Amino acid sequence: NAPIMPTRSHMDEMKAKYEKAYVPWTAEEEEKLKKYHAQGLTVADISKLLRRNEGAIVSRKKKLGLS
Repeated sequence: NAPIMPTRSHMDEMKAKYEKAYVPWTAEEEEKLKKYHAQGLTVADISKLLRRNEGAIVSRKKKLGLS
């Protein structure tokens, strides 16, 4: 019998794809987000720069009153 491989959770997949997934935001990251937003960068671009998924960027922008 072949061994059963554990399946990866959604959280594991996000952490593998985005270095900062599920890591608390720092004040410095929030300032960078504000700066990038003011510069007109897209959510996709900001996602790459901050190494967070696009949903996290959209959510934090709302929290900071940027959307």
